[in-house]
Amino acid sequence: MNKPPDSAGLTFRQDYFGDPAGWAALVCLLKDIFGIDLGPMQRLGGPDPTSMPFGWFDAEGVLAANISAFALPFVLNGRIVHAAGLQSGAVRPPWRGRGLYRDVTVKALDWCERQGFEAVILYTDKPSLYQAYGFRAIPQYRYEGVAPDPSIFAGPARLLAPSNADDLALLQSLLKARSPVSTSLSVTINAAMFLMRRAASAFSMSWRRRSRRLPRSSAGSTLPRPPSRCFSVPISSAGRARRSRWKAAQC
Repeated sequence: MNKPPDSAGLTFRQDYFGDPAGWAALVCLLKDIFGIDLGPMQRLGGPDPTSMPFGWFDAEGVLAANISAFALPFVLNGRIVHAAGLQSGAVRPPWRGRGLYRDVTVKALDWCERQGFEAVILYTDKPSLYQAYGFRAIPQYRYEGVAPDPSIFAGPARLLAPSNADDLALLQSLLKARSPVSTSLSVTINAAMFLMRRAASAFSMSWRRRSRRLPRSSAGSTLPRPPSRCFSVPISSAGRARRSRWKAAQC
């Protein structure tokens, strides 16, 4: 684990999302390796401001290996856990087998330790790859049921377009002030990922201003209840506890 990487011809960099060339290099890396285009994120307010990338660059500015840490606080059984997340982990094929990914992963975990995070979480389809770093696989569950009663609104709804500056500012303010969807287990803040997923899908958002009174139709009936929805994540997750007393709950 402590063996130095074979970094001949490469330069290590950290915290380069503020550099347009560094950000562009990450966009190219993820698009080449995974087919994921992070380009729209710049139009949606930029990457998560808590992000801390770690990477090896070649002389031409090509990003050979990267992993990024970011704040991912979540609620667990009513308590806020100050956790970090890892994402954007990738190595270009010509530089694989040289210990570069191990190096950036260790650097990222050391940084998380210094920042005082209680746990580190990542989503992966290869959980065994991270067991050597102290991660353990956490089973995922699917929940479904009747949707709760909707919040009360007044006035007509309108579609929100993240590409519109005013709508983007509104969405960012709402995401910043949102409440977790569950007190058992849920993420508290992850606005950048929400906006990125909306930009990557044909998902329409609508907005209605809150009202203190129950709106009714001309016939006196309440507004219809929206259809129930269920969500699932079809990949494994791994968690690494910084403190031995922290334990994940299986809800």
